[in-house]
Amino acid sequence: MNILFTNSGRRTYILDYATQISNINIHVTETDKYAPVAFYKNIKKHFTVKVNKNFKKYLIQVLKIVIKEKIQKLIPLSDHDLLILSKNKNLFLKEGCEVIISNFENIERCINKKSMYQHCVKHKINTPKSFFSASDISKFNKNLIKKKITGSGGNQMEFLKDYTDIKKIDYNNFFVQKKISGTEYGVDIFSIEKKNFYRACIKKKILMRAGETDRSVITEDKQIENFCLKIKKYFRPYGNLDCDIIKDKKDNIYLIDLNPRFGGGYPASHESGFKFLNYLLEKNIKFPKKPIKKVVSKGISIFSKRLKK
Repeated sequence: MNILFTNSGRRTYILDYATQISNINIHVTETDKYAPVAFYKNIKKHFTVKVNKNFKKYLIQVLKIVIKEKIQKLIPLSDHDLLILSKNKNLFLKEGCEVIISNFENIERCINKKSMYQHCVKHKINTPKSFFSASDISKFNKNLIKKKITGSGGNQMEFLKDYTDIKKIDYNNFFVQKKISGTEYGVDIFSIEKKNFYRACIKKKILMRAGETDRSVITEDKQIENFCLKIKKYFRPYGNLDCDIIKDKKDNIYLIDLNPRFGGGYPASHESGFKFLNYLLEKNIKFPKKPIKKVVSKGISIFSKRLKK
């Protein structure tokens, strides 16, 4: 089987796991010849334009790779090309390639935080109160955070100090969200609806690095499990859905963020026995109903930020 991972970036752990799977030929796309993937052997590299520089050219380049290399499965590893790939899933399918990604509508709901918030409110999925204009904020609260409407990894996130900060915000690109204090969790929701396949791996976050989970502990929590079932019902993921959740001191659960791809917390899920990548790429693999072991995912603690208790 010929597999293509697009925009691998620093998610080389996926490639580490993929190279352990037999009978697959691994291809990757990148935009930088000095990217970490350049040092991998037995992986064929293809270089493309940056997605945001020329969407049409990027799509044509990836499609040509799929046709030439007879790619059967394509797995995106970053946010950059999720929308364009989801919009063109049928184009790739005509060439015999399955793009393992949710449909365009659900991808857009995850990436655009305004759409995500509105969808959560509509379906009564608990999420922090958010504001998309200064006039929506009746009075200043110190527990407010400025975030990008589209983006990931905590990019340009800022804690607001006073009401002047609120008025200066560009609400076309940013929004304001109420800060929730509590215990942070990362959850991988694995779902292939046509196969009636669903699993959720819950991880209590211990350390963070560059906006991604660096260390975490596998945990069981029935309340979070039920919450994730509701996310699955209304966001209908296909593949992996990386979720950020907070549980406050009163045991209220809040959905903070959704990334419809493999995220930084996936290694903990994989090491626990939830080898979803193998499930996608191998035939007749047995997948446990619950994590087999309680793992603390590995990381480089010198670059890590310990979360406040």
